[in-house]
Amino acid sequence: MLSNSDAGNVDRIAFELAAIAYGEPYDVPITKTPITIDTITLYDYVGVYELDPDRYYLVTREGDSLFISEVGGKRSLLMAESENKFFYARNHCHTVAFVRDTAGNVVEQISHHNGRDERALRIEGDKAEELMASLIPADIDPAIFKAYEGDYEVAPGFVLTFVCRDNRFFTQATGQPEMEIFPRSETEFFLKVVEGSVTFVKDSTGTVTGLIIHQGGRDLTARRIQPDEELTKDTLKK
Repeated sequence: MLSNSDAGNVDRIAFELAAIAYGEPYDVPITKTPITIDTITLYDYVGVYELDPDRYYLVTREGDSLFISEVGGKRSLLMAESENKFFYARNHCHTVAFVRDTAGNVVEQISHHNGRDERALRIEGDKAEELMASLIPADIDPAIFKAYEGDYEVAPGFVLTFVCRDNRFFTQATGQPEMEIFPRSETEFFLKVVEGSVTFVKDSTGTVTGLIIHQGGRDLTARRIQPDEELTKDTLKK
């Protein structure tokens, strides 16, 4: 299965085809209607869950929404089907149930995916704090964003554009929607909606000359397009 977009759930389709071929269990696609959960209950589920040694799920909340991501993976929106059970917005068969102990504390999550259940224990302490901190944007001067504004050529015809608006930083790739990007440091920035980050590169004089894209275990370089190349850039976009 090949795709140039995350929108098609290619991994799920490939797994289902393989499961059919080998007689293994899989989930038949269904559509569910989400319900509303109060934000206090949602906050109970925020934390770090250990799936295996060195494999963790991070659950975060933004407003009335709950998100989940495996460390190093893309973030997914969770939608409630009951007070303690949620489904992935992009795949309603993929569910996460949160388990409480006798004292009412959330201690575990059970993820159902590809016809199987996975259990992950909630952890506390330094490791949990370290992993959660990796999702919190660094507090840097928004004026730094201005130094990175501009266009960066990944490949002929494919350009990343960065712009600062209202002290927030945004990026947009050719033919794709604009997304907000957040600082991890003064040179490294990360996305929340998909897995990926960029590191801006400077020369010995401090001039920004390009960037490195980190995504899917790969590093791609992009050079900064200079102002006198604007005509070439616009021609490539067309």
